[in-house]
Amino acid sequence: MLAGQLDRGTLDKIGSQLGTDQQKTGTAVSGALTAIVGALAKNAQKPDGAAALHGALERDGHESILDNLQ
Repeated sequence: MLAGQLDRGTLDKIGSQLGTDQQKTGTAVSGALTAIVGALAKNAQKPDGAAALHGALERDGHESILDNLQ
């Protein structure tokens, strides 16, 4: 779902940094996003986990990491 939001150019940039082709990069990114979102959801189910996530976003910002791929 989230990985579908990445265009070919973004996957190419990630792939060039990883040394992988677009197909392998797409598979890796999809798996990584699934794991990250799953972990965030699990953490957010606990009151202290949700508060910690909120605090991290407030403290560290929430700009897109993908904006930094250049």
